[in-house]
Amino acid sequence: MVYQGDDWAYFNFETTRVKVCDKEKDSHAVCAYLRHHNDLDADVPHDNTKGCTTHIMSS
Repeated sequence: MVYQGDDWAYFNFETTRVKVCDKEKDSHAVCAYLRHHNDLDADVPHDNTKGCTTHIMSS
C-alpha cells in the first residue's frame, strides 16, 4: 500500500487488482503506476475527486 497525504493505492497479488483512492478534497487527480518484475505494468489514473477506482492487470 502506498500513501500520499490521504490518497492511497494498493496492489493485490492474488486478484491482480490495483485500487487507487482519492480521499483529499484538493481537486487534484491521483494516479498509481505499477511495474511487475516480468515487465507487466499498469497506469491507473483516477480523475474524480473523493472516490476510488479499481483496475485488473492482464497477465
